[in-house]
Amino acid sequence: MLTVQHLNVQYITDEDGQKQAVIISIERFNQLLEGIQDLN
Repeated sequence: MLTVQHLNVQYITDEDGQKQAVIISIERFNQLLEGIQDLN
């Protein structure tokens, strides 16, 4: 199971430093999709 620590996320922030988006690797993204598909 993936945890946030395993995702190695990077954040895109606005001018005020507020998180607006997350960047993860394609590999991790695909793992997340597989996990979601397994829930169905």
